[in-house]
Amino acid sequence: MNLTTSLKVSFLCISLVLLSPALLFAQSEKGAIVGVVTDSTGGRVSGATVTITNLGTKTIQTFETNDEGLYEAPFLNPASYMVVVSATGFKRAMVNEVIVNVGRRESVAHDREF
Repeated sequence: MNLTTSLKVSFLCISLVLLSPALLFAQSEKGAIVGVVTDSTGGRVSGATVTITNLGTKTIQTFETNDEGLYEAPFLNPASYMVVVSATGFKRAMVNEVIVNVGRRESVAHDREF
């Protein structure tokens, strides 16, 4: 390898190392809400509708639980949220003021009223 090529490779490697923390930090500016929806007997409820509302901006996002009753609302801005779960044949369940922080996955249980 000649000197010019060696300097280019070295510069590229140093640039990647210096930019890596910034790239990792950028990925953690958001948070998430995750949860499992169960009925009063502990059985998991698939196909339940999960509505997540940002209490500050009133922005609404809707998700559906998977076959195991699990859901994830990724890429949420840090804020306070209301989470409402509904499904045919069940009472509506609501958890108010779920606080999402930067880089955190907040877990919400939906088995009390559901």
